[in-house]
Amino acid sequence: MKMVLKLLAAAVLFGNLAFADDFDEAYKAYEKGDYEKAAKLYKRACDKGSAADCHKLGRMYLDGKGVEIDDIKAMELFKNGCDKGYADSCTNAGYMHSSGRGVKQDFSKAVKFYEKGCDKGSVIGCSNLGNTYKNGKSVKQDYSKAAEFFKKACDGGNIESCHELGYMYFFGNGVEQDDIKAFKLFEKACDSGNAGGCHSLAHMYYSGKGVENDDIKAFELLEKACDGGVSNSCVFLGTEYKKSPWNFGLEKNETKSAELFKKACDNQNAEGCLRLGYIYENEKNKGKAMEYYKKACDLEGDLAIKQVACGYYEDKLKK
Repeated sequence: MKMVLKLLAAAVLFGNLAFADDFDEAYKAYEKGDYEKAAKLYKRACDKGSAADCHKLGRMYLDGKGVEIDDIKAMELFKNGCDKGYADSCTNAGYMHSSGRGVKQDFSKAVKFYEKGCDKGSVIGCSNLGNTYKNGKSVKQDYSKAAEFFKKACDGGNIESCHELGYMYFFGNGVEQDDIKAFKLFEKACDSGNAGGCHSLAHMYYSGKGVENDDIKAFELLEKACDGGVSNSCVFLGTEYKKSPWNFGLEKNETKSAELFKKACDNQNAEGCLRLGYIYENEKNKGKAMEYYKKACDLEGDLAIKQVACGYYEDKLKK
């Protein structure tokens, strides 16, 4: 009997080592850009029962790397991985149901898969649940549950969830309103490279909420957020450069202002496009003004901005 147990243990050990070898080889091939080789190695390990390799192969079918894009196959592999206890596969299966890729769109099923993923340790699954309960999509809106899941994801290292949880504390949604906790969460997000966290942190320094007012620090954070792709930070800075010396003590600089509005507009920010249109109109450049009014009009976003932009564009067409 002892000999049988030893043989079984050896089989498990060497089987796991084989999985590890295939996974390491596949990973190296993937990093080198040899996606076809990586896909073959992931498939071999997946066929032997490795949930992690099934998951990786599913991602390759989803992205079309080394294989033809096949959403149905990807979903099958994510379901396989989830059934074997692989947390990220459960989360990805939830995404497939939410987006309708490879399966009929079903938000209720998506939530169930996110719950499985979160319970098994997928921070993205927890984050997705936080957003689901915050927005009330396919579930009853519940800010308390949203905050609970954002906290779980944040504690697990999902920085976007730290930012979201900061908002919950800032507005008092699902938790007791607390500017200091909001500040700390925004700071954590920003320090970890989340540009949105830097934008929110700048607001805290600018308004003196949760921290002593510091306009210079706010300005630095807005620059960081703008460079990180937060177009609203670019618009805010652009507006400040158009004023006389103001909160940040900036010298009026129309050129810098226009550059920031263009940066925001290029990132699909309607207000940035609208303000850039104003600048061109003041310079008597009707063609450019109309171009940016039209772009602001066509972009999704703040309804008031859209209405103003469309109104200006239509007015210019008549003249």
